[in-house]
Parts: sequence; structure tokens; C-alpha cells
Amino acid sequence: MKRRVISVILAAAMVGGCLAGCGSSDSSESGSGGSGDGVTTIQWWGGIPEDQGPQDVVDAFNEEHDDIQVEYVRYTNDDAGNTKLDMSLMAGGDADVFISYNDSLLQKRIDAGNCEPLSELLEANSMDMVESFGEGVKNYEFDGEYYMIPTVTDNKCILYNKQMFDDAGVDYPTVGWTYEEFIDAATKLTKDGVYGYYYPGWDAGQPATEFAAAALGGNWIYTEDGSGVDLTKPEIKDSFEKYMERVDQEIEVDFVDNKTQQMSSQDMLLQGKAAMVYGNWITRYINDTETYPHDFVTGFATIPKLSEDQEALYTSSYGDYMSVNAKSENKDAAMEFVLWYVKGGMEPMIQKAGKLPSYTGFDKETATDLVFGDYADLYDLEEAKNVFITPQDMLIRTNTTAAAEINTVLTEEFELAFSGSQSVDEAIEKAQERAQEQFEAAE
Repeated sequence: MKRRVISVILAAAMVGGCLAGCGSSDSSESGSGGSGDGVTTIQWWGGIPEDQGPQDVVDAFNEEHDDIQVEYVRYTNDDAGNTKLDMSLMAGGDADVFISYNDSLLQKRIDAGNCEPLSELLEANSMDMVESFGEGVKNYEFDGEYYMIPTVTDNKCILYNKQMFDDAGVDYPTVGWTYEEFIDAATKLTKDGVYGYYYPGWDAGQPATEFAAAALGGNWIYTEDGSGVDLTKPEIKDSFEKYMERVDQEIEVDFVDNKTQQMSSQDMLLQGKAAMVYGNWITRYINDTETYPHDFVTGFATIPKLSEDQEALYTSSYGDYMSVNAKSENKDAAMEFVLWYVKGGMEPMIQKAGKLPSYTGFDKETATDLVFGDYADLYDLEEAKNVFITPQDMLIRTNTTAAAEINTVLTEEFELAFSGSQSVDEAIEKAQERAQEQFEAAE
């Protein structure tokens, strides 16, 4: 991953799922960096609501440790929340441990000097990164240093209502299915009040480019040698046009309706408004049968390949990067919590938030049981193991030059195409020109 200086404010624009709510940043009486009665109190900042795992993690750690106590501070994983965390880190901040939810945010925080180099702490705790997290983690080594621990493996996939497939007489998806097979199913599943497919689309670029990214890999917006931007790749235009066609045929939700009506993958699937949805994170909502009463079985499908000759399917990635604040006065205590979390303490996050551990020492069967638990009857567990649990090709970004600014460009230009103000070709041409300018300005 190239080291680039990214604007503190603008880099927060490139964010994954948007979560609701906000946590307090107040310190305890002993304070972050302070101690009372020999007890060190540290703060852990993350974007998941307290009742979806973090509070259980904190309670378990605090019960096991007399000398270290952890407080969880919720920040919202959106522009405002990430800016709040960044500003706190710039000021010194109370966050001893914090989570970054995408590569762009992580790189920006490294460049800003907010992430502690971990080599000494890793050596002191006898942890080898490659042995613990696989070969792919080498891409996150900067100048011989690691600045984070990748706590989860994120396997992008489609969840679907098997009853709707049965009622429509549509065959279930197979691993590695093509776009032609996907669109045939989506078309047959579309009917009054039900979309064949739903993508949440947190910004305008994503619903039009998700399939292209899966085909091209983590550096899909750049030239092959990384020296510039290349949005003219045929896969990008193909993915863009296919999205526009799905919207025109009312197979998929229009981006504007999606945003203005504040739709979500869990609502669309569990309220019977879509047969297939993008969203591997919604297992926690499927398990919440009080809020979402349902009895249909949920299946799992891979992201479709744009063409039959597409070899790779880049839909798996590291995520939930946990870093130690470089300004923390309690780095050893912070690292003790981080490693405890990674090696098993994160079980409540697996159970309640559907987070799959990236630590190679964590048993996959245990993870499967934790995610589905008492709700196994609501899932096709064989498909879950083959798609939700088992990674496809790893999507790793080794270039983040002006990534947030380029994402903003894609959002602005693609949204104009979605509204009919310009064509797909015009949107790509303008986005290419503006994105290249942003790239050169960041050099």
C-alpha cells in the first residue's frame, strides 16, 4: 500500500455501511492514560452499537482483568463519526484502541501519525502477523511496520429468500455463478412490490461498480502500474451499464429512491421487499426474530461474475482494523486488550454482529456456530459454509492515493447519470478527468 497524505476531513467520505447512534467520549475518573488504585483504564472506540457485542466484550475482559479496565466508546461509522474520531486523535484523544473500517481511513490515520507501530508490541507478545492472519496481511506492512491488527475477514455475498426462489421455480445460485444466471433469476423474481435484487449503495459509485471491483480487485480505480487513475476499463463501463439496465427494468431499486427512503438490506429482505440483497452483515438482523418475524430460510450466493471467462472473484477482504493510538499513555495495556480480543475475546462480536475472525487460530466451526447458534433453522448452513464463511479471492488495496477524493468524484458524476443528467460515457469521461487531477494533486 503506497503511503499518501490524505486530507483528514475528506478521507472520511469513503465509508462502508452507515450505522445509527453515537457514543459518549467522556473518560472515567481514572482517565485514559491515568490510573486509580493501581487500575489502568483504557478506551476502545468502535462503530458497532454497544448491545451488538461490544458491551459483552468489555464486560468479559473487565471481569478477567483486575489491573486493566476497558470502556467502549461508540462513534458512528459515517462521515460525521469518522471525523469525530479523527479530530479526537489529532488532539491527542482518549481513544487508546480504535477501529478503522476501510483501507482509506486506515491509511489516512497512519499517515497522520495516529497509529502506533506494532513491531515491538508484537514481538513482546510473540505474535507473527503472517502466521496469525495469512499471507495477505503482508500488503499492510509499511516500511517494515504494521500499524493495525485485521480482526475480521469480510466475505461479500448475496443473501436470498429461498422460499421466493421456490415459489418462482428458480434454481438456487451456485458458487461462482455468472451475471447472466444472476440476471435471469433476478428478472423472474421481480414482481409487484418485490425487487429481484437490492444493493444498499451508500454512495453513488458503489451500486454501479461493485461487480467491477469484484472482477478487477482492490486497485480497480488505478492503472496497472499504479501511476494514475483508469476508470476507462471495460469492466467498469459494463458494470455501470448493467446497473442502469436493472434500474430501468425495475429489477433493482433506483439510487435516489434508495437514499431518500433510507432503505436497508435487512428491511428489504426480511420484510419481503426483495428476493436477493447484498449484505453479509445482516445475519444479526435475521437472528432478531422479534423485530423481524419470519420463517423462510436464507441462502447465500457469491457476487456474480461479469462474464464466464472471469477468473478471479475478489470479494473477500480483511476488515475492522484495530490500532493502538500512538499518543496513548497505556500502549502495553491497549495491546493486551487487542490480542485478547483477537484470540477469542471477540466471540460476542461473532455471535451478535456476525463478525468473522481473521485470526487463523480461531476455529471456523466455532465461528459458524456462534453466528447462527439457535437460529440455524433460518439458514442454509451448507451454503453459509461455502459462501459466508469460506473466503473467495482476497480484495486488498495496495494503492490508496486520493482514494477518498476519487470516491467523491465517482459519487458526484455517477449520480448525475443516475438522474438522467448525463450518459454513462459522459459520467466515466468526466470522472476520469477529475479523478486524475485529484491523483496528481496528492502525489
